[in-house]
Amino acid sequence: MKPKSLILFLILFIGVFSSSMIGYLSGVRANRKQSTSPPVMAVQKQEIPDIFSVNNDMNSENVLKNFTETYVVRENEGHIGLFIRYANGDEQIHSDYDVSVNLLPKSDREKLEKGIELSNISDALQLVEDYMS
Repeated sequence: MKPKSLILFLILFIGVFSSSMIGYLSGVRANRKQSTSPPVMAVQKQEIPDIFSVNNDMNSENVLKNFTETYVVRENEGHIGLFIRYANGDEQIHSDYDVSVNLLPKSDREKLEKGIELSNISDALQLVEDYMS
């Protein structure tokens, strides 16, 4: 091969190689831009109940009843316990105090056996504090 034809071959090879690399790199760059965007997720429409509609089971009166709660101070396994009683009748313990009911006068023990119902938490906590002192 003559030196002149070798130079032409190298120039042609470099030209084809560089244009191929430019095409490849621009494709990689385009793919990289596409892959960095967050995926699009389908959002489902959810029905929100109209709590103020008369035809709905969850009218405003029922909603308020479900959130109404009272507090009950009563004996819990030999100690004073503070419970939350919900409008539907369910109860959940709020606090258990390390005060033995047996140390209290008989009249207080009888009240705690039945349970003392209070309308707010501050009154219930005050009653427990009174029993503790």
